[in-house]
Amino acid sequence: MFAEDAPGDAEAFAKAIERLHKDCRREQFKSGLRRLQSLLDRHERQPYARARRVEIEDLAERFAFGAAHEAPQANDVVAGKVGKFDPSTGYLKIEIKEDEQSDFEKVQGGLLAFPGKTKGPFLVEIRGQRYPAATNQAPRILLTGDTHPRTKRRQMWVMQFGTPPVAKGNREVWLPASITHFDGQTKKELATQGVVSIPVEKAYRLQVKVSATQIRMAVNGKTLCTAKKPKNVWGFLAFKAPTWTKLTFTGTIEPAWIQDRLDKAVLAQRQEFDKTWDPKKILPAWLYEGASPVTGSPAAKRPDLPVEVDRKLRSKVTRVRNLLKRGDWAGAQKQLAVVEKAGAPEAVCAYLSAQLYAEVGLLNRALADLDRSLEIAPDFLEGVLLRAQVLRRLGRTDDLVKTVQAAMKQHPRDPLAYERAAVALLRAGRIGDAKSATERAALHGVRSDLLDLLGKAVVRAERGPTWNQVHEYKSRNYHVISDIDKKTCIEASKLLEEALTSYRVNFHWVTRDKEKLYKVYLFSGQRGFINYMTELQGLMGKPSERAAGVYSPLLKQLLIWNLPDRDAMMETIRHEGFHQYLDRFMPDAPIWFNEGMAVYHQNAERVRGRLEFGRVHPEYVALLKKKGLVPLEEFLVFSPRRFYEGGPWSYAQAWALVHMLRKGKPAHRALFKELVAALGEGSPIEAIATLLPDEQAQALERELKAYVADLGGR
Repeated sequence: MFAEDAPGDAEAFAKAIERLHKDCRREQFKSGLRRLQSLLDRHERQPYARARRVEIEDLAERFAFGAAHEAPQANDVVAGKVGKFDPSTGYLKIEIKEDEQSDFEKVQGGLLAFPGKTKGPFLVEIRGQRYPAATNQAPRILLTGDTHPRTKRRQMWVMQFGTPPVAKGNREVWLPASITHFDGQTKKELATQGVVSIPVEKAYRLQVKVSATQIRMAVNGKTLCTAKKPKNVWGFLAFKAPTWTKLTFTGTIEPAWIQDRLDKAVLAQRQEFDKTWDPKKILPAWLYEGASPVTGSPAAKRPDLPVEVDRKLRSKVTRVRNLLKRGDWAGAQKQLAVVEKAGAPEAVCAYLSAQLYAEVGLLNRALADLDRSLEIAPDFLEGVLLRAQVLRRLGRTDDLVKTVQAAMKQHPRDPLAYERAAVALLRAGRIGDAKSATERAALHGVRSDLLDLLGKAVVRAERGPTWNQVHEYKSRNYHVISDIDKKTCIEASKLLEEALTSYRVNFHWVTRDKEKLYKVYLFSGQRGFINYMTELQGLMGKPSERAAGVYSPLLKQLLIWNLPDRDAMMETIRHEGFHQYLDRFMPDAPIWFNEGMAVYHQNAERVRGRLEFGRVHPEYVALLKKKGLVPLEEFLVFSPRRFYEGGPWSYAQAWALVHMLRKGKPAHRALFKELVAALGEGSPIEAIATLLPDEQAQALERELKAYVADLGGR
């Protein structure tokens, strides 16, 4: 199969695995699975093959699923008959009969809402059996949803088809045909035809044709009214038509409606597949020899303190550690003083002090105490691994690699050494080193459930979701991958490049690294996005059901799903994209700064062809005026947990503080520059303590209160 591929040749095996990944991306599932099995036969029982077991399982799963399931098509997931659907342009032709209206949503006034949001020229045609004579039964078609680019108000057009004159007693009753426009609450009749000649109780055909700048309505092929509309303003369709039998839509929609259905269908296939999937049924048994999780012994023998302490001191030390777990820093500091006074060994006191400093963000102090403790007890694994975590947060990546390599060498049979090493290396963006850590564990016969999960995380960091169909585009700084289409990847990369330029020019210049492009994954639907976030069982956190996207600092990936509301999607990309950008050069940014800057950048407006950031969030201003401010000396050192517990209130204060530092007085803008420089050099909390001691933080808080009060008038 591969001429250069011979047993015992680890390099050739690695190259063959790479070729198989390419086969998977080219959707060569059945032949790829056969080639994988053949490759394993040729490299039977080789340690380097066993070391890549998790990656091989993932590859086998992709092949097996792709071979067993064809990708669903539009006609498989929506009601009606799809004549054509082009996801790259959003072009759709679909016929929906009255008995196939399950995709329609009934809205106010008995109207039926068409599920796809229009985003370009279209024609909607509705056929019915009997045109009504009663004026209150006259057919209507609405176009509603988008905001006007100038007024920023919601737009709606109501196409009323009218009824012909009908004798009622000694008078005639009719309803004129009209096109009425609503600009927010302002109503204006754009066109009308006083008397319409439509045969009542006869079959009818309604048409509304919408171009970039015009609306035309017709019945039975005869034009009733035309009206102008703002260029390229679109929205959702809704209609009411008695005795209707068939609706035909031809035109351009936001493809998210159908793509989300396709995503759900694929996920349903995946869930059914997972019920019976067992890699051991198709992979050789030798791949699993010696792969049982290490249980009990390493943890039982592993000391939890650098040196032994007297039994009388053990309870006092335990109390310090419990207070640290609860986040009671002040209580832990007081109890640590008790431990020191009681004569605890220096190595223990220094280690506990380092834990406290690491928790509150005083990283350089934590590192100094760790070095002091490890000088006395250099083989203390928990201390070495805490040192690795602190080094990562300080951005000292090369030192981090050396530290975890030493830990794995000193403790070759302890899963904890490999687990913590893999997490720290992933968080530092050293995916290759993280992969080496998990493979090194396998080579030493060390396995745990968490190591298996981390092995899967490494595969996800390298390969992304298990999509059968993959589209990608590499721009100057971004590698965008999607299961939607290449055009979507290109459009997203343009937006991200534009935002990145603004981040660099207006905030901090990050040198381009052509070997390390920013990774972005665009999911066709919300289900696939959530499934990807949760399959690593908590390693990436649990996304909110309302989350439109997220940046994963573990995988270094920006993850977005295909929202039908493009404005909301763009805001999410800018917000989460800022987190991705900031993580590249400030690995331990204060949470208020990280989230405040992200919110500041999400709310952009295009002015004279350029993105401008920093628009006011009225809802945040109102919230701060209602609830006030958290004292700045507390807020500036909030932990992520404390920040997120505050919800919108925390976001509001973070945004307001950033807004003042970016757009306030010259002294505020100068402080912002000092902060950026200091935060990028080392321990963030120590930088804030130096630049903003309590008295200055209190003065800045007073200025912030005044600034928020003034924002209400802007």
